[in-house]
Amino acid sequence: MNQIMGIKNHLAQNQLSRDRMTRPYLNRANHFALSFFILITLGLSASVHAQGMTIQAEKEIGEQMMISVRQQFKLFNDPDLTRYMNRLGAEVQKAADSPYFDLRVFIVDDKEFNAFAAPSGLIFIHSGLINSIESEDELMSVLAHEGAHVASRHLASRIEKSTKVNIGTVALVLAGIAVGGGPLSEALIAGSMAAGTAMNLKFSRDDEEEADRLAYDWMKKMGRDTTAMLEMMRKMRRISVMQMGHVPPYLLTHPDPAQRMNYIQDLLQINPDPNARGNGAKTMTDFEFQRFSYRILTLSKEPDKLFTILQKKASSPDPKDFMARFGLAELYQKKGNFKEAETLLGEVITRYPEHPMLKTDLGICYLQAGKKDEAAKIIQESNSQDTNNEYTQYQLARVLLQKGDQAQAITLLENLLPKLPEFSRIHYLLGQAQAAQGETTLSHYHIGMQNWLEGNLKAAAIHLQEAGTNLPIDDSHQKNIREILSKIKKAERQ
Repeated sequence: MNQIMGIKNHLAQNQLSRDRMTRPYLNRANHFALSFFILITLGLSASVHAQGMTIQAEKEIGEQMMISVRQQFKLFNDPDLTRYMNRLGAEVQKAADSPYFDLRVFIVDDKEFNAFAAPSGLIFIHSGLINSIESEDELMSVLAHEGAHVASRHLASRIEKSTKVNIGTVALVLAGIAVGGGPLSEALIAGSMAAGTAMNLKFSRDDEEEADRLAYDWMKKMGRDTTAMLEMMRKMRRISVMQMGHVPPYLLTHPDPAQRMNYIQDLLQINPDPNARGNGAKTMTDFEFQRFSYRILTLSKEPDKLFTILQKKASSPDPKDFMARFGLAELYQKKGNFKEAETLLGEVITRYPEHPMLKTDLGICYLQAGKKDEAAKIIQESNSQDTNNEYTQYQLARVLLQKGDQAQAITLLENLLPKLPEFSRIHYLLGQAQAAQGETTLSHYHIGMQNWLEGNLKAAAIHLQEAGTNLPIDDSHQKNIREILSKIKKAERQ
């Protein structure tokens, strides 16, 4: 009983910390820790330069870098957002047919206009860039371009071409990009420039042309509007002009957008695209993109700053502004005005009855308002209409746990684990449910995995060691426990 109470207290502390937002995301001390970590990680790869960077070496760098990213950055990885980005990433992956890495796309909570491809198929897109995008094709153009850098292994090539002396430069520039701009980022870049070879990591014009050419071909292959690439270049150019004196993070690794605009214009003339619409924006029937973009907007911006803007758009007779009602409903929920939120979500459901996910959104609103039975009913209805929606299944598990049905919730959550391997909250809820059922050892395992995915290495090690000690030696969890503990030890030694 004491063990179970201890686990429950730990879970409560985790929730309290999360609710109060006490983790110091993106503060300067953490940035220096990240810079130092990447410096060490990439420095260790110097020994592979003579033979060139192997695929395995790049995977290891990406894995170690991901540990640090989890520690230092706030990532938006809710199941609905992950589901949407995974769909787009899979579309790019299929068009690319790359044998090296699967693309893994992460959304960073940061206001900067930034996206970058990191070693081993990792792509990071900042919320600031997403908030500037007006169509799914524009977002796909960014993913395709960064995916082309991954498929062509341009970053590995840049690292290979740097001498051992310049490995520190590589790390400093990469850390500056990861920071997302600001005084520290500029200091890191300035320091690397003082070393004399700062631009060795910057993608060459040939790299950029290859990435743009591949992205252009893939956009056509996917049936996407290639003029969206041109529109994104225009936006990037405007931002670079507006931020005179401050180098936008995207330009730390990507050359002047004017050069790329000219190249893309040449592609459009030489190799015309039948899908081109004459501008980068799709007609505003792009429901999934609009829902996604309003979710990111309301997650990344202060509600008070958005409220008047969304109220005005939501009252507009223009059909393209209709989904502003969804964004406004999100804001009302944050303010605790659930009645207004329910009304707006009801209007959106009436407009888009073919999208059952909206019923899940309404169910979440009911749950927050304390209406557990109504929440369970409408989310179950949504689940019956779309049986493969991870977002709905996760929210249904949440409702079932609050209603005391641990067994059914555990089944749902365990089925979700392989589909959402990066989402720590599944492990948090499983740890909660297992503790409630007296399954102390399994609860330790899931709490350990939750902490691992959130970058809390010390807590992860404690709980995983406890689980490994008490689980049968042939238990299916043991292999994963050993692998994670090995990674934690490796990270702690560096």
